[in-house]
Amino acid sequence: MEANFEVLSRYVRDQCLEAHKHFSGEVDLGCLDKALEFCLEHKTYTMANLRDTYQYYRGLEDSEGEDILDKLGPHLKEVSRYKKEIQVAKRELGVYKSLVNIVVRMLL
Repeated sequence: MEANFEVLSRYVRDQCLEAHKHFSGEVDLGCLDKALEFCLEHKTYTMANLRDTYQYYRGLEDSEGEDILDKLGPHLKEVSRYKKEIQVAKRELGVYKSLVNIVVRMLL
């Protein structure tokens, strides 16, 4: 929770509501522990990621299937090393204004 609040401080309320919604009832603590461990190890701190990972482990337990996350673990760490290097394209606001103007003219 500390990492979640630190990384997502703007969305603390939403994160708490998400946690309450999905983890306030009957919870398999073994699966939750595995999900928490996975999320902390891979630095995925959102409640949505925790919920999805928890559901994955619950499904795995029910189906007695192969744990693909164990096999992917080393590869996920490798991918996360490059995450900081990814540059997201940024456009000036004027680009979006001109697109809106074009759409408005088309509708008139």
